[in-house]
Amino acid sequence: MDINDFSKTHNVPVTTLRFYIKLGLIRPKKRSESWYFTQEDSLRLKDIVLYKKCNFSLNSIKQLLDLSYSSNAKETFSLKKILALLKNERTRLEKEHIELTGALKRLDLELEYYPNDNTTENVISIPFRLFLLIACPYCDLTLNWNNIMISQNAVFKGDGHCTCGFTAEINDGILFCNSEPIIKSVDVNLDTIRKRTARDTSTIEKYFLWLFNHLCKKELKRKIMFEDTINLICFTLKALPLMADPPDIILADSSEEAIRYCAKALNGIKPNSDVLLIVDDGVHHPIKKGSLDIVVDYCSSEIVQSYGYSSVFSLMRNYMKPNSIVLGRFSYIYKRKGYISNYVTPTSTIRYNLKVLQNSMLENKIHIIQDCIGKENLDPSVYDGSEPGDIIRPYVFWGHSLDDATWSQLDEGSLHSEF
Repeated sequence: MDINDFSKTHNVPVTTLRFYIKLGLIRPKKRSESWYFTQEDSLRLKDIVLYKKCNFSLNSIKQLLDLSYSSNAKETFSLKKILALLKNERTRLEKEHIELTGALKRLDLELEYYPNDNTTENVISIPFRLFLLIACPYCDLTLNWNNIMISQNAVFKGDGHCTCGFTAEINDGILFCNSEPIIKSVDVNLDTIRKRTARDTSTIEKYFLWLFNHLCKKELKRKIMFEDTINLICFTLKALPLMADPPDIILADSSEEAIRYCAKALNGIKPNSDVLLIVDDGVHHPIKKGSLDIVVDYCSSEIVQSYGYSSVFSLMRNYMKPNSIVLGRFSYIYKRKGYISNYVTPTSTIRYNLKVLQNSMLENKIHIIQDCIGKENLDPSVYDGSEPGDIIRPYVFWGHSLDDATWSQLDEGSLHSEF
């Protein structure tokens, strides 16, 4: 067959055939400036089409064809090379399959988050009683709002501003503050979870249950629970499915990705949860002072200490009501083999320092009712900046914030004895 007949027979464009000839993928005979194709060329072209459907590279296809159609194709050496090429291509395709599967899952999450029509069904929004808590973090004044969009007694869009110049907006039911992050979210890819040993995971779960059991002894309905620097590893997301009457929830982080992750998770766990999700700078939270009933420090102090703050309570104290519930988990250096260095986040000598945390709680009039210093050694490799040989252990605590009058009535010695 000449090239035109060969093209029609195999439904492959002439330009493509010429390109394959140039690369040596097919090798027709040339007579009087014209190409003539044999049965072997037809077989080679069918193999090319097959391998291309498998997403093989043209270079790999040429190597396979050269080996398969050579005179010594059935020799052991050639068969081994063919097998090795096929295995390499399969490994590459498996890797691409994993990457594509991950991309499809991420896309599915994005598609699930947005409604299929112009309604706000299944989209996170801010219930009125939490919307009324939004305030300027600098002036503590209620914001002026424009372009408000409301559905089912909840706000999912709007533009807010304060006379001092602070601005914020609500999009997709999430409150965004127009400010640069001070405390940046870490571990947005959940590397810590992936690196933890089974033993570490079991230990962490044990102390989660310790906190959860203490929390559930309290009346939680209509209380407002705040968790900061959620970091994708969030006490609230773990506890919420287990609560019969959960509190209203405020979650804050400086990472939009972390907050959107939690928005999707909340939709999956309890779609009708009363929640206010905030993307802010990590220090100045746009909520009214003295409005929080419960503050969760689920490793937040570990992060804020790396920025020079003694604890999350040094940032949150003014937002808490008198006698607010406080609870938290903290990983501390029990014994240092070397020294803390090479932080991903800004360096600070007080990071993972239990005494700094405890003194901060005293300074902020946090009365610890019960705590537990774990004796389990955690894997130091998952903690940024720790050295091999450092001994890191868990600490959990439970208590209340106190007003000045109540605090002054407590004996200082009894406060320290709680630790």
